[in-house]
Amino acid sequence: QWTGHADWIKAVAFDTVPDSEGNYPAVSASADGTLIMWDTAAGQALHHLEGHRGSVNDVVFVPGQHTLISAGDDGTAILWDATSGEMVQRMKGHTAAVNTVAVDPDGLRAATASDDGLIIEWDIAPDSPTLGEPSQRFEGHGSRVGSAVYASGGTALVSNSPDLSLRLWDAQTRSEKTVIEGSLQSIAFSPDSKWIVTGGNDGLVSIWDVNSGKLSRDLEGHSGPVLSVAFSPDGMGVVTGSVDG
Repeated sequence: QWTGHADWIKAVAFDTVPDSEGNYPAVSASADGTLIMWDTAAGQALHHLEGHRGSVNDVVFVPGQHTLISAGDDGTAILWDATSGEMVQRMKGHTAAVNTVAVDPDGLRAATASDDGLIIEWDIAPDSPTLGEPSQRFEGHGSRVGSAVYASGGTALVSNSPDLSLRLWDAQTRSEKTVIEGSLQSIAFSPDSKWIVTGGNDGLVSIWDVNSGKLSRDLEGHSGPVLSVAFSPDGMGVVTGSVDG
């Protein structure tokens, strides 16, 4: 058990690159406004990352790099050097709390979902002259955007919102491909990006065809909102978690 935060922990993540000892560092994001980098072998804090003014809601490592991005109630996302714990870039563009951050599989773009109803895509390519600057904006939701997730190829983005819609976007053209209506809590792409699984407030788990946007099947069994969904690595199974225990 590792302790160090002064408030509840809202997100955790493992680095995608091992350290010099072959271990994978981890990071935790907290409502206390800080992040902590952890030595997972020793169970000790490596760095305390301070920069957000308010709760830190999400954190994700950039694939193949010792960098991470956090999202906060202060309306910003921050790119950090995971080795030194130093801030690399504060990313400004939202006018309300940033709820989640996602990174495309190539590690060149990040997408943030905010209470302002926007999804903003950012340039995070190393040594880019526009590092940390907005590159695209996705507009269409009528309420806060709870989350945004990249497809495995990075060509599509899916988002959900309390406006009772899930929206599938073409990440290249910024165009809206499909709108799926429903009160949804969780979303995930299949490994081949051909399917989306959603978890609803009504307890239903649904599988959707990405190309057509049509419902493939509903999976029944939960008696409460489904807060987490995921495909198995081979894409043949789905695991779900609900408030029904």
